[in-house]
Amino acid sequence: MSPSANASNPPKYAIRNKQYASRVTCYVLRFTLLLPLLALPTARLAAADDAPRYYAATGHTLAGQFTAFYDRYGGLPVFGYPLDEAHSEGGYLVQYTERERLEYHPENAGGPYAVLLGRLGADLTAGRHAGAFAPDAAPSYLTGDSVYVPQTGQHLSGPFLAYWRAQGGVTLFGYPISAETVEGGLRQQWFERARFEWHPDLPPAFQVSLGLLGRELQAQQGRPPAEVTIADGPTTLRRLQIGLAQGGESHDPAFLHNAIVPLLALNVPLIRIDNLYTSYHVVTRDGTGQLVYHWAELDTVVDDIRGTGAQPLMCLSYTPPALSSDGSPIQPPALADWQALVTATVRHFNSDRKLGIRYWEVWNESDQWDFWRGSWPAYLDLYDTTRTAVRTADPQARVGGPARSHFDAGALQWFLDHQTQVSDGGVDFLSWHTYGQPLAEVADQIRTARNLLATHPQFHAELIISEFNVATGGPDDTSAGHLSDTAGGAAYVLSLLDIMDGAGLDRALLFEAKDGDNPAAYWGRWGVVTHDGRTKPVYYALQAWQALGTDRLPVTVAGPSGVGALAAAPDGQGHGLVWNTGTTAVRLHLTLPPVWAAARYRVTLFDSLHNNPAATNDSTVTPFATRAATDLFFLLPPGSVLLFQAE
Repeated sequence: MSPSANASNPPKYAIRNKQYASRVTCYVLRFTLLLPLLALPTARLAAADDAPRYYAATGHTLAGQFTAFYDRYGGLPVFGYPLDEAHSEGGYLVQYTERERLEYHPENAGGPYAVLLGRLGADLTAGRHAGAFAPDAAPSYLTGDSVYVPQTGQHLSGPFLAYWRAQGGVTLFGYPISAETVEGGLRQQWFERARFEWHPDLPPAFQVSLGLLGRELQAQQGRPPAEVTIADGPTTLRRLQIGLAQGGESHDPAFLHNAIVPLLALNVPLIRIDNLYTSYHVVTRDGTGQLVYHWAELDTVVDDIRGTGAQPLMCLSYTPPALSSDGSPIQPPALADWQALVTATVRHFNSDRKLGIRYWEVWNESDQWDFWRGSWPAYLDLYDTTRTAVRTADPQARVGGPARSHFDAGALQWFLDHQTQVSDGGVDFLSWHTYGQPLAEVADQIRTARNLLATHPQFHAELIISEFNVATGGPDDTSAGHLSDTAGGAAYVLSLLDIMDGAGLDRALLFEAKDGDNPAAYWGRWGVVTHDGRTKPVYYALQAWQALGTDRLPVTVAGPSGVGALAAAPDGQGHGLVWNTGTTAVRLHLTLPPVWAAARYRVTLFDSLHNNPAATNDSTVTPFATRAATDLFFLLPPGSVLLFQAE
């Protein structure tokens, strides 16, 4: 805060174009002569004995010291409601309103500066000196609707100049400290004590409104700083490959049709599909009891997956009615019939259609009673039979499992030991699932699995988490709190991918590619796109992750837990992601390598207020701002993701 309207020293400048020199001088002079007039009070300012005023909207009382000033300079439209009670701060009586901080200075009682506004604009933009905040040392061509402010080296024009003049000028708002800019899709300009915003959708009297700086500063107070620093090398190689998973949402073989285009842009190598034999009517029996195969529906699904640029990972599940003892999909099938079915499946796709599908997973979540009614030894028998069938049909295919719903080191040890005792046994990939578990626990699972594989080096197996996402537990089998539809879910996924890569996982498949049908577009299912093809924040997080490529730059994060970041320069220009999975907002400062300093960066923010389709029902993504490399300061809320990319 400041007891007076101090301004910085006027910068030196030169007129670039002599043709306009006299006109520029005229408007600078006109502005300079205008300043003393704007500083003169036109009404008595508040005295200590003015009546306080209660506002039911926020439940707070505007102190008597401020009421006359509040009324004189525009009242509610200018200042907003009081946010707290008047209190002592920095040696002065202060009170926060939605848009400002009122300060009472008794040493100026009776004069024009008894009440001043705090320097909220300057406080909220501290450290921002580049881009729109860089002073212009020489005014450009000016019109009658534009002035140059030498005190801060900024221009003031159009409706913002008109509002500034009409509402109190430098006395109330101070000098402009930025040029007009666009942030969060909003045209705006910062002043020492305010932020002017242009709202063309409002009535003319309110098209220029003040930003809610009082609320914003209160939100920042007590927020810890987070310093994210990116170096320009040496790079490290990303090990993890990400993919998607799907299955169980629909029996319609054309289910993925409207997701092909958005999924193509994710450039994932694998999309896992389960429910092969229970959703797509693959097999029946004829009148003699012989198995008869029908490939059209499953072909459609496989072709749609391949249309996204991915290969399917075929999760061989569940028991089709023709092979089930009671018609249930979760009863163990007769092994001879199952072997024939699997052999026919692999031959159809890899011999007849020559698709070269590499990955074949045996069953889905065999540790869940709802998905497998056999014992664990019965699953091992099923695995042995399946592996023999797959490798007989295609010796180059990779077979793995057990795709358990939860990590169980003992079960995996048993699984691997069993395969060493089978004459043609083998494990080409070891798989399990994880939903919403703590990051450290997932990292420990991966390291444990890696150690188990080290005791069975003959298998040369990959580690695959073949389903993962945020926690389960919502109604109608959704994510807990519908987190998967939000930026918070995207932040968790990014933090988990970072941990998975660091722990040495080979592949992670996010469940799921697309939501099932529901009257609501955003209903908490785990898809990266909705059932009607709209994208979610997690979709853009995955897209940005993929765009980083495999060579990652060193990133240092200093600040509270929950803040993470990744960066790379795959095309020679800077790309990066920052996320916050913590429970509180942080004041983020992003420092880029000097070799990136010349570029400007397009910043996109996903949080509860920006690019939140679950709240707005609009999946259109709007960039937050374009900033210079030295001007990357942000308030990063909990459950948010920030993407930046050089323009």
